[in-house]
Amino acid sequence: MNQDFLSTDYELSEDRIANAPAHKRGSDRLFIYDTVSDTIQHDIFSNIHAYLPKNTLCVLNKSSVVPARIRLNKSSGGSVEVLFLLNEDMPANLLRIMVDRKVTEGITLTTSKNIVIGHVKEHSEKSIFTLQLTMSRSKLMQLLLHEGTAPLPKYIKHSPLSMDERIRRYQTVYAQKNNQLGSIAAPTAGLHFTKKIIEDLIRYGTDIQYVTLHVGLGTFAPLTQEQMETRKLHEELYSISQNTLDALEGAKTQRKPILAVGTTTVRTLESYASTHVSTGSTDIFIYPPYSFYYPTMLLTNFHLPHTSLMLLVQAYLQYKKSKRNLVQLYREAIKGTYMFYSFGDSMLIL
Repeated sequence: MNQDFLSTDYELSEDRIANAPAHKRGSDRLFIYDTVSDTIQHDIFSNIHAYLPKNTLCVLNKSSVVPARIRLNKSSGGSVEVLFLLNEDMPANLLRIMVDRKVTEGITLTTSKNIVIGHVKEHSEKSIFTLQLTMSRSKLMQLLLHEGTAPLPKYIKHSPLSMDERIRRYQTVYAQKNNQLGSIAAPTAGLHFTKKIIEDLIRYGTDIQYVTLHVGLGTFAPLTQEQMETRKLHEELYSISQNTLDALEGAKTQRKPILAVGTTTVRTLESYASTHVSTGSTDIFIYPPYSFYYPTMLLTNFHLPHTSLMLLVQAYLQYKKSKRNLVQLYREAIKGTYMFYSFGDSMLIL
């Protein structure tokens, strides 16, 4: 796998990192790569229906992004920016947090209105601690919805969006809120969809189904040596409804095409394929070579180098017997002035 890992490196100038989404959802660009004919086409996302067979099953991740980043006061003095890792499976009174500066075990964290959030317990890894909550999960969620900010990736340094716009635009139009859990990073391939685009797809004969995977901290993080050695990623909670399972099995039986929207959807589908567990947590690490069970097409954004996301997409290209690797396709996209990362353009692999 080391060679595949090294092959996910490429150069990108800062002006190609999208600091804001397209002015109008669906007006961003779509890079279409047909692995059978080895051809590339360019279009806008709202025309995606033109590239999908009419009997396609399209599967999207409906997890909601929580404004999980908030500045809190420390009982020891000063303040700290806290990111609540709400996607993780923890006891109800405990949560892992990521902080932007030093904290010590035993201190209390409070809001600007002196509401006590909890007490810092143990240090688990770099910048990550366990917090013992002094309020219920549902009350914390309500507080974050009112006072928290969107957990935009750190590489978005100069976003022109207001705080309200960040929360609204860093969220899919079909996201379903959960009062206990949520994503701390958007399933970005889904950000391009509008309600009208989904309605158009249905009108053209596409079956729309949903899964849930609460996206975690490891989504944008470079791969670690430990992950490379253990062949396991960060754990993320997922669930698939019986309706979606029935649609998936029907599509497999009838050999209908299945479009997975985003790497988080792929991880959910392939986790179920390997375990037959419809609700649980997954640390699945998909890298070349890998035999995909469900997706016959993939919609994905352009990802950061040296990440598990790039390895997953490279594995998918190899599975499809692509004549080009992912970095070659990225170089074509860079030549074509596509925008990259969370708020950037997308790629459809057929």
